[in-house]
Amino acid sequence: MKKIVKYSIIFLCIVLLTLVVKIKCIPNNTDIIVHDKNIHWDIVQKGLTGASDFTEDEKGNLYIAYNNRIDIISNNGSSYTLIKVHNINISSIEYYKNKLYYCGNTRLYCYDLNNKNNSELLGSIPNYGDYNKSIIKIYKDILFLSIGSVTNSGVVGEDNRWLRDYSFYYDLSPKELVLKGINFNNNKTGAFVPYNSKSVQGQVIPSHFPGNSSLVSYNLKNGEAETYAWGIRNFQGLDIDSSGKIFSVVTGMEDRGLRPVKGDNDYIYEIKKDIWYGFPDFSGGDPITSPKFKDDNGKGVPFILAIHPSSNPPAPLYQSAGVSALKGLCIDRFNVLGDKDSKYLYDKNGNKIISLNKRGAVNDKISLHGSQLVNMKFTKDKMMVLSSSGVMYKLTRINSASLYNNINIIIFILIISILGILLIVIPKKNKNN
Repeated sequence: MKKIVKYSIIFLCIVLLTLVVKIKCIPNNTDIIVHDKNIHWDIVQKGLTGASDFTEDEKGNLYIAYNNRIDIISNNGSSYTLIKVHNINISSIEYYKNKLYYCGNTRLYCYDLNNKNNSELLGSIPNYGDYNKSIIKIYKDILFLSIGSVTNSGVVGEDNRWLRDYSFYYDLSPKELVLKGINFNNNKTGAFVPYNSKSVQGQVIPSHFPGNSSLVSYNLKNGEAETYAWGIRNFQGLDIDSSGKIFSVVTGMEDRGLRPVKGDNDYIYEIKKDIWYGFPDFSGGDPITSPKFKDDNGKGVPFILAIHPSSNPPAPLYQSAGVSALKGLCIDRFNVLGDKDSKYLYDKNGNKIISLNKRGAVNDKISLHGSQLVNMKFTKDKMMVLSSSGVMYKLTRINSASLYNNINIIIFILIISILGILLIVIPKKNKNN
């Protein structure tokens, strides 16, 4: 009798322990730690090392972009290569109305999932130099494409590692500019011109479309494209909230090159149509001549534009503690994890994902260990995170309904277990009597 009770208790403990482990869902060999107790996570896919971006359709099919191909992982678990490309270096991909839109190097493409037609939508994108990876986002038949700057602060110098191979690269302005004629490198190199090319006072820099440091809008219905906003140095994240407002993570100018800038930060801006955001003479809404950007000797940075499109470029919504610290941006427009339209950013210095709500509160959400963020996106029911180790995670919110269901399951199994014990113990007891 005692042995039966003993083994029954052991059996019951094993059942309970198994349930707890299952509910907590703690997989082994993971490089993610979730700090928010209200967030539940699962591993969706492994083996995605080398992926550059991803997107998902309404049926749950995943599309994984690599430098030279796009793979599909169907909702039934099968996978295969959907598109093979050469010399593209895909940087961004989005799904929209049964089509895949992706960009790489100097071109934007569309792949029709119905007829398998792959077409070029936009070419001659000046993705050269330091910041050459475009990001695309789509909202109500408008595709937005980011284009970064060629240089750190508007002047080509030996800090640009591509200079020896591509000495003719320089920033192309999407709008006409007028220069002050200030030259660097022993008076040999001006702004918005090739290396070792001088500029003169009053020199007019012609507009170029598409141009660097700009956001381009492309109408998917009629194929019309235009510069949406400009003077934006380097897009490290781009997303759109539930009301259609566009936000971007923009990195500040660095302390390097012929026009070094000290004391800058990374920023989040709301990007509005036809607005100039200051690059290369303003950053974070402040003129580059302000005390904030002076070096250790008190020397400031001169303006290089004679005429500024605006004397008061927009201020950011948020700024980081340092420069080149932020990457990635996704907005919770479907209220998946918490406050609606909260912004999720990747802090490279802390190797963590943080959230920023409308009240300006910042909270640590996820830490990565042994890997870095590749990209993160929200769908209608989850947040998806792709790490450099090739693992894709799914994050959802733990709600009272799921907890209630788990409790019901535990109670049900407990009742079955107790009934099982009684069925063993009672007949044995009657037999002994």
